[in-house]
Amino acid sequence: MLRHLAKPQAALLLALCLCAEARALDAELTTPYKVQVVLRVAPNRLLTPIFKAQLRRDLQQGLQGALGAMGEVEVIDLAEVKPEKQEALWKEVAAKGLQTGLDGPSKGTSPVKTHFVSVDYADGQYEIQARQYDGLTGLASPTVRRERTPDRQFVARTAALLVDRDFGLVGTVTDGGDGQTVRVAFKGGGLKLPLDRWVKKGDVFALVQVGGDGRTIRLPWSLLQADAAPGEDGSCVCKVWPPQKRPLNAAGAGFRCLKLGTVQVPVRLRVIEGGKKGPPRVPENVVLYIGRQGFSKNEKDQRVPENGFYSSEKEKGEALYDGLAFVTVTVGGQVRTQVPLALVDDRTFTLPIRPAEESSVFLTQCSLWEKSLLNEQLTLAELFRALNEDLGKSDRRVAASERARKALDGLNLRLPHYVEEREELAKVKTASGKPLDLAKGDRRLEDVKKGRTELTEWVGTLDKIVKEANAGDAEVRATFEQAHNLETAGDYGRAIELYEKVLAKTKEPKLAERLPKLKAAWEPQGDAHRKAREYIYGTWPKLEAPAAMKERLKEAQDALAVCRKAKDPFGPRKLLAVALLHSNQLSQQSEALTPDANEQDAKDLEEVLGSLAKLIEDAKTAVGQTPVP
Repeated sequence: MLRHLAKPQAALLLALCLCAEARALDAELTTPYKVQVVLRVAPNRLLTPIFKAQLRRDLQQGLQGALGAMGEVEVIDLAEVKPEKQEALWKEVAAKGLQTGLDGPSKGTSPVKTHFVSVDYADGQYEIQARQYDGLTGLASPTVRRERTPDRQFVARTAALLVDRDFGLVGTVTDGGDGQTVRVAFKGGGLKLPLDRWVKKGDVFALVQVGGDGRTIRLPWSLLQADAAPGEDGSCVCKVWPPQKRPLNAAGAGFRCLKLGTVQVPVRLRVIEGGKKGPPRVPENVVLYIGRQGFSKNEKDQRVPENGFYSSEKEKGEALYDGLAFVTVTVGGQVRTQVPLALVDDRTFTLPIRPAEESSVFLTQCSLWEKSLLNEQLTLAELFRALNEDLGKSDRRVAASERARKALDGLNLRLPHYVEEREELAKVKTASGKPLDLAKGDRRLEDVKKGRTELTEWVGTLDKIVKEANAGDAEVRATFEQAHNLETAGDYGRAIELYEKVLAKTKEPKLAERLPKLKAAWEPQGDAHRKAREYIYGTWPKLEAPAAMKERLKEAQDALAVCRKAKDPFGPRKLLAVALLHSNQLSQQSEALTPDANEQDAKDLEEVLGSLAKLIEDAKTAVGQTPVP
């Protein structure tokens, strides 16, 4: 699947409307880094147990000495850890290698930085390889570092230098800036240590969006660049590349960044044009503008590729670029894309662009509109889950009420812009004279409008419960509302438990009449029905990687069939609610795939989304056939 670049601003702006209401990320200013080095020494008669033990000690001492109070280092010899105690990521890297084992989607988040170091001996040389996986951002360092040395005494020092090169300080965006810059606070920045050893002016950072559930998605073709070394407060201003028209995140929550180990190398890139019809091809009349300080269309930065390929190695005196290159691609004088390139090694970048008839600014605007609405849907889903959790705890209701009101105020400001943008897009004609297809965006817009209505109700409910905190029935009302929200989400088992608590205190007639009917319908009808329910409520809500979700979808269809046969009103509703959330989350992953994403990952996502669409329609049919008592 070829992923194209139209205006890459869309790749970053898709996250701009995210979660201004989310709880702010902790920048961890006074928390040292937890650094784990997983050492793998290849079997070789020269790489003796004595050598490995010395290597481990020297590597531990060297890295801890370099980090000081900034981090706590643990070096683990993989051979000394029993397989059943090895983490899944260690096993994957051991089986697939540092490149394939760490490529692809995020492997999850954790407080740990894991540096993998492998040592081998061949042709009279010690071969050392290293690569990092950063738990806070869910990112692997972009390249495998490799060095060779004939001297046994230099192996630990060489390995330590490779780890240090991609150590990657982690920053948290603390304010959304003005679209041109943001402020970033660095983990460990409050430990009273000078950070200019790790962050200098001009350093480059990869940017990730952090969801309410902790999952991270890298924003493709989007970078931050330090405008200065961090100050005494452990923060600095960073430029946003490409620059935006609106703040990154008005509330300063939801984004982290990881410093990249950039180098001075020539710029090598290949431009490929591919559309919905036909295979990729080399476009004609391509002119490149490659800036060193920012995007440019100056004649001095103009370059003409040969057969779609360009390398600055041919330029006299200007072959090397320092860490970052700003590329503008034009075809026949029309700007097709502008992308910042982080130069971490001497790789060749492939820049896929759409044909002119598929790459208008309006198509890009339509895609951005759709993605922003999708992010609103996911933000609302996470917000409602968190609010319902807080509703059940009296000491968190005031904060929940304030958060709900702030979220509603923000959504009320944004929603008119979505509607206005939709009206503008409806006036546009494509190159073929047809109107833009707004069906997907319209569905998302309606869901966001419904979400606003529900959020308005939340604000009223929370305000009333907070005001009546001293009244005798405040707790009962909160429990009833929590049960009602669980029922709306399809969690009937938990809802019934809370309804029972309400009825025990109120003897409310309508609830007293309805609850026995709910409990009777909740009882499983046989072992097969019980197992189907267990799957729907226990296994199905856990979102897995697309490859694993393919099998999950087959099991979900089977569970749905059992529930339909049993005329179960509850199972299909829960399955549908989860399927809709999974569809939105996987759509977000699909729309954030970079052009160099693993081909199989893209295919798996496409297949899973297609199967999910079928499951959703089947579940809707089942829901329509079995009303809830």
